[in-house]
Amino acid sequence: MSEAANASFSAMGPTSCAVTVSAGAPSGCSFSNVALGSVVVTKNTVGGNGSFTFVLSNSVTMSATVTTTNNTGSTTFSALAPGTFTLSEIVDSGFVFASATCSAGVLPPPPPPLGPSGSGPITLTVSAGMQTDCSFTNNARGQIVVTKNTTGGQGVFTFTLSGGPNSASAAATITTVGGTGTATFSNLPPSPTASYTVSEAANASFSAMGPTSCVTTVSPGASSGCSFSNVALGSIVVTKNTVGGNGSFTFTLRSGTMTATATISTVAGSGTVTFSGVAPGTFTVSEGVNASFAPMGSTTCSVNVPPGGTATCSFTNVKKNEGFMTGGGQIKTDDKSEANFGGNARGTAGVPSTAKGHFNYLDHDRLHLDGKVTAILAVDPSQQEMWFCFTDDKSGNQYTVRWRDVDEPNQGKDKLGLWSGCELTPTPPIQATNNPVDKGNVQWHPPH
Repeated sequence: MSEAANASFSAMGPTSCAVTVSAGAPSGCSFSNVALGSVVVTKNTVGGNGSFTFVLSNSVTMSATVTTTNNTGSTTFSALAPGTFTLSEIVDSGFVFASATCSAGVLPPPPPPLGPSGSGPITLTVSAGMQTDCSFTNNARGQIVVTKNTTGGQGVFTFTLSGGPNSASAAATITTVGGTGTATFSNLPPSPTASYTVSEAANASFSAMGPTSCVTTVSPGASSGCSFSNVALGSIVVTKNTVGGNGSFTFTLRSGTMTATATISTVAGSGTVTFSGVAPGTFTVSEGVNASFAPMGSTTCSVNVPPGGTATCSFTNVKKNEGFMTGGGQIKTDDKSEANFGGNARGTAGVPSTAKGHFNYLDHDRLHLDGKVTAILAVDPSQQEMWFCFTDDKSGNQYTVRWRDVDEPNQGKDKLGLWSGCELTPTPPIQATNNPVDKGNVQWHPPH
């Protein structure tokens, strides 16, 4: 006698029985079966969906894949003979293990997770005709988006990531375009308590506006943000001009409690220095005293430095040279009319109290000036040249004369200029900029 298989049971012993039948006597056969069981695996996800492989094994190994929809999914290992099994999960790379339980199983020490590649195994028992339920929960990995904003220019900035549940260590670089840029630290294990820290490295061309670090947590499947702002540093270019000789000059930059100093040594009457790496704001540049020179104008300059911009300051000094010059003759003015001049000037440049002399000027078309010399603006012995001021007796107006002894005899090479005010630079109305002396001459008298 043979027993046919029943898919829901497993035979316990032989499935056939051979007997003899005696006359008038009963014979017997006995068959035993145990009902098969099953394991139902439920997969739950937080923060997204994914595909997960489960492996069930004892003397044989079985596997099944669960793809979650709306954060859940399940699979069933059926027709299992009663006994002890192990159940393991291979985690989707976009997730981290959170928890696992089985209704008829026990989590052996140490409990899962075993890292990002899997969890378990869980040891469980399948009972005859019974269903064992297992539940696994995984959290989707998240990310941190770092936003960099700059004002006044573009730059390259480096950020480092640390912390989190697995002690992360990563770096990223942002190059701003149009004043902004982003970088993403992705595939991060979420945690409500283990926070991440994003830190910004210094950029020598920028100044931070606000904190240079950001502490945040990452939720399952979510994106956290950190934002950093910097302003481009600027510069201040200081130009030093000298008349009558060269020298060394010290300049001090101040803004609040910040100070910096620099020195300019002029060559051919000019020189520059740059205060770089200057944060935007208002600054004052002050010129130190040089006893051999006299300032022409202010010795301080206040400027506003815009983000990433350049501000400028200019200072002019005249060397305190002594000079004595005389002259007389005829020139053509800038508008080509004829004018006669005559006079003398003596004194030390930049020291008005030493000025002596007298000057007379007659433009045959419109202007007659006559008055005393009031200041020697500049004397350049190397060029046999002098700038001086005189005040017209009739109008009380000041005028500046620049004259130069170029050659002896003159032969039309000596020069003369005349303009309004008492300034080294020609100021309108200008009678003559620097015009040849046609008749007569200008004479330089060496100091005795």
